[in-house]
Amino acid sequence: DLNLYATWISENSTKLNQLENEIKNDKKNIDKNQQLAELRKNFNLLSFVQNNEIKKNQEFIHYLNINENIIKINLGNKKINEKNIRGFLKNGKNQPYIPGTSIKGAIRTALLYHYLSNNANTNDILNILNRNLRNKEIKKESFTDEIENLAFYCGFQKNENIDFSYQDEKFDVLKFLIVSDGKIINEKSLTIDNLNLFLINKDKNGSYANIQKQAPTIEAIKENTIIEFDIDFNLDYLLTITKNYNPSNDRIEVKIGNQIEYQWIGLKDKIKKVFDFDITQIDETQKEELKKQIIKTIFQKVSNFSKEQKEWDNK
Repeated sequence: DLNLYATWISENSTKLNQLENEIKNDKKNIDKNQQLAELRKNFNLLSFVQNNEIKKNQEFIHYLNINENIIKINLGNKKINEKNIRGFLKNGKNQPYIPGTSIKGAIRTALLYHYLSNNANTNDILNILNRNLRNKEIKKESFTDEIENLAFYCGFQKNENIDFSYQDEKFDVLKFLIVSDGKIINEKSLTIDNLNLFLINKDKNGSYANIQKQAPTIEAIKENTIIEFDIDFNLDYLLTITKNYNPSNDRIEVKIGNQIEYQWIGLKDKIKKVFDFDITQIDETQKEELKKQIIKTIFQKVSNFSKEQKEWDNK
């Protein structure tokens, strides 16, 4: 059924694009807006299997409907629209989980906050800000991207004539940090809740927020639910690349053909500022102890950031 599904996706994507373009030129066309809304509503797996001759059609529909049955059980007395529930992310066994990338992203934010609070050079930050303010074509996100690169990315240089680049994600020191998906221990950990969404508007008096009347209902993790995940630091990988480490220039030097590439420029400095240890002082016989120390340091920074965030939210 793979080819059939691919064709269905392609055809419906084309229809969506065509309708969106037609509506741009004729925004008041109610019929086309309704067509677009209907097309988006039915652009999902359940609609596909219900309207096509799929092998094991009924079994697949039953699998996709499992969430709806769970939702009906959890609804209780809450008045919500069952058809408009944003489900929680689940694996193939219909178990809720949090992706490791999301957990690592939260850790990354805490480490960035620590860097900006304790180790960032004010002049570097101001230079990035001023450069972005001068160039009006640069997107707003580029300022924050550059700040993140400053904190986590090491430099890379192919030869002496090329400027140092701190924009290659291959040389992100958080590559050494490994985080698994978050497993939610309690089977009855999900609940149904309504969100309050606010639309921000501006007028001559400043910004203000209006609550959105049709806020979505979500499937959410209950408060105080335990989420279990594994965290590790890849010291073996770090030790492998530091075999070609040049301490005088704080970089890895790799010979490729007749050229020498400079990789991980500023590695010692970045690792020290982000993870609080010296790469030139690693004792291979004490690797496990060092890992524990690194992870303990990470969680301390996460805890500090969380406290600061709560205080800010209260204000």
